[in-house]
Formats: sequence, C-alpha cells, structure tokens
Amino acid sequence: MDAGAERVLVLDHTLQRAEVCLERSGILNACKPIRGVHVMALQERKFFREIPVPQGKAFERVEVMKEVLEAHVLINLPVAKSHSATGVSLGIKRSHGTNLGPGEFPLAIQHESALADLLTVIKPQLTILDATRALISGGPGGPGEVKN
Repeated sequence: MDAGAERVLVLDHTLQRAEVCLERSGILNACKPIRGVHVMALQERKFFREIPVPQGKAFERVEVMKEVLEAHVLINLPVAKSHSATGVSLGIKRSHGTNLGPGEFPLAIQHESALADLLTVIKPQLTILDATRALISGGPGGPGEVKN
C-alpha cells in the first residue's frame, strides 16, 4: 500500500477449509488493520478462468484465478515446507496455489512437468520466501515438525 497500490489482494487456494487455514496461518488477522488489503481463499470454479498453455508439455490448458491473470503486479509469498510429491514446497510449488485444484494435476503426468508448464503462464514479478519457520516433515498439509 505504501508503494501506491489502490488495493492489495492476498489470494490462496487452500488444501483444507479456507476459513480454518486463513485463521490458523494468521494472515487474516495480520491484514485486517491494513486499509485496502483484502484476503480471499478462492475455491469456487467461478473465480477461475481457463487459459491455454502454449508451451505446455504436461497439459494444454489450465484454470487460473482470474485475479491473478488480471493483476498489475504478482508477488509470490511462499513459506518453506516439505512436500511429499516434490521434496520441498518453495516459490515454484507455491504458484500451484493459483490454479484450480490444488490437486487437479492428473496423476498420469509428472508433477514437475506440470509445475514447469504452469510457470510459462503464471509469472510473478517478485518471490519472497518466508523461511522464518519451516515445516520439515509432513508437508504440505501437516501435521509435521516445524523448525525456526
């Protein structure tokens, strides 16, 4: 907001119930006092738009949050955590939260190829990795061991 944004949208597509995830993460309370900041966990198909993936190897189309596609600036703010399919979940894996799913990648395709395809159409201008605490086991959904 200090940089001149008219509004800031904090978006996520959570693995579990959105309300619970937003409350437990603390993001809802952290953003509440900041004027112009809106926190949303988008789950319904109406908030997504299907787009082509011209360079896709794993898939040719993907449904992405409309707000992400229309954003002037996209900032990716992942947290460091272990991930059962990819080893770790950092900036590239975090982009997966912008598309409808997050479990929508067909099991028949390689997860890594699907993530690479997604990044040909979702291109954050900035990624800031929050590694102040890391989920080092049981990721991405936990429970697991968290280390500072």
